Amino acid sequence: MNKVLETIIFSFFCINIFSATLENQKSRRISKNYKTIFNKNGYSTQVFGASLSKKFQYQIKKNKQKVIFIWSGEALNDPKNHQKIILVNRDKENTVKANHFFENYTQGKMFLAISELTLTKGTYEVKLVGETKKNPKFYGHSMIMLNKNKNKKTKIIAGLEAFYPGSVHGIDLKEKSIPKYLTVIGGHGLKGNGSTNLINGKPLSLGDDWNGSSGERWDIDQYSINAQKLRNMKQKKVIFEVDPLLQWVFPLVILGTW
Repeated sequence: MNKVLETIIFSFFCINIFSATLENQKSRRISKNYKTIFNKNGYSTQVFGASLSKKFQYQIKKNKQKVIFIWSGEALNDPKNHQKIILVNRDKENTVKANHFFENYTQGKMFLAISELTLTKGTYEVKLVGETKKNPKFYGHSMIMLNKNKNKKTKIIAGLEAFYPGSVHGIDLKEKSIPKYLTVIGGHGLKGNGSTNLINGKPLSLGDDWNGSSGERWDIDQYSINAQKLRNMKQKKVIFEVDPLLQWVFPLVILGTW
């Protein structure tokens, strides 16, 4: 090959690597749009849920079961129309009101609603309030069951932000140690895009994390974390990150157990 041509190709290759490195450094963003909604010692959790593309039932096996219930999606009109939802138990309808409510207009009229409840034993199904002609895009729901466990600490962070392609987005867990278990609940994920969840820059899996694993455009991903493998002694913060790659994703709830 001509020496001049080799030099041009090598220079072009190096410039592109250098540009990619700079871009990667510039595009790492830490979100400020998330807040802690639960942070207590003496609790562990179980997480269930689905999108409304699936028929789904929650089984409550004891009375006075404490839960955190979330629902989220894209509203057809005003997001505030979705501050209530109905839980049906033995044909009895109970209207649930949100204790926490978030809105985002980046990719439509997005909403996230969260309610803290105490439920009795039974089988529960979800019913929408209003706008029933068409399910809002990526509409889904999840129930976080809170169980007493004196040896565990649970922290739940919630918010609503569109994590867009081309950037690695982070959420500061405001902890000095890495959780032993992590659950990520969110919407808008589509199979085949290869989007990844990370802790301090280290992938939590080798798969496609945002792939609608819990129903159409709804993900509940649970990880058992090897803290020693992920620990980075140069970083004093624990940052949960998402690399969306080719899609817009909406992390809603990040749940850690220590």
